[in-house]
Amino acid sequence: MVAAGHAGESTAPVRRPPGRPRDVSADHAILWATLELLYLRGYSGLTVDDVAARAGVARTTVYRRWPSKEVLVAAAVSDRAASTFTMPDTGTTRGDLEELVRLAASAFTGATGVVMRTLIREAGQSELLRALVQGIVSSRRELYLDVIERGVTRGDLPAHLDRELFIDLLMGPGWIRLVITESPIPDNLPAQIVELALHGVLPH
Repeated sequence: MVAAGHAGESTAPVRRPPGRPRDVSADHAILWATLELLYLRGYSGLTVDDVAARAGVARTTVYRRWPSKEVLVAAAVSDRAASTFTMPDTGTTRGDLEELVRLAASAFTGATGVVMRTLIREAGQSELLRALVQGIVSSRRELYLDVIERGVTRGDLPAHLDRELFIDLLMGPGWIRLVITESPIPDNLPAQIVELALHGVLPH
């Protein structure tokens, strides 16, 4: 027997919002299928129907979450990008910078590099994809800037350092190889890039 509620208290049952709760596992499967098809077929070869089939969900399930292929791709790449980079703390500024460059190089040489090349090529035709690429680059630059500011505080880097130019020197070689030359990125490249960049800003 259910006890009566106290005076002034509502005894009406709590109503659930209409519809089923969103299936997080379906979200993950859809985003992952999108990345896989971007890698295999490129942006132009990707269709929402194929994403749905690969993820094992209905086409309407995809469209309820992301209303277009463009929005779906942006969500998948943003989700992946957010999980690939973290703020390093090796104990030294040189080590932190090398770790950031190494993480970027690792991404460039794998499936992420293929996807990024695809997006950069398509960005000229899509404002959303262009903003996506710019956002990814900006988020990477923020990590470099945090490491640089920590290095200045430690006394490892000069306070008058041109931060933006220094970040360009660190990030530029990887992006040139990714987008323009598509040349290999050897394992020792991150250390070489950081050495050359530091050589230009530290007292000899």
